Amino acid sequence: MADQIQPVSVVSSLAASQRAVCVMKLTNLILLVAIISLVSCGPKTGERIRESPDQSENRTYELLRPGLPMNTVREAWGSPDSVDENCYRDECLIVWIYKGHSKERYLFFKDDILVSWQ
Repeated sequence: MADQIQPVSVVSSLAASQRAVCVMKLTNLILLVAIISLVSCGPKTGERIRESPDQSENRTYELLRPGLPMNTVREAWGSPDSVDENCYRDECLIVWIYKGHSKERYLFFKDDILVSWQ
């Protein structure tokens, strides 16, 4: 009689451990899907932050402030669509031009430092 009870208890404990493994695998799968979803939401490395049709001007310009070096602006906005140099009297400014959805954006640099934009 004891021999018959032992296989039943082995089977029931095996089933319980299999259920625990299944629950653990399902939990890991749900966590993996959640992590992939969160990671894929943000901008990609080196992706250009630009004005999109539903993005306001304030959001585009909030990254800018006077005194930023050119390389920092390039990291945030990407390379300009064109570059110009404007000189008036003894002062020359480098102008980066970005062509957006609604209008062109102009960023003005003096000695590789952002001084203004429009």
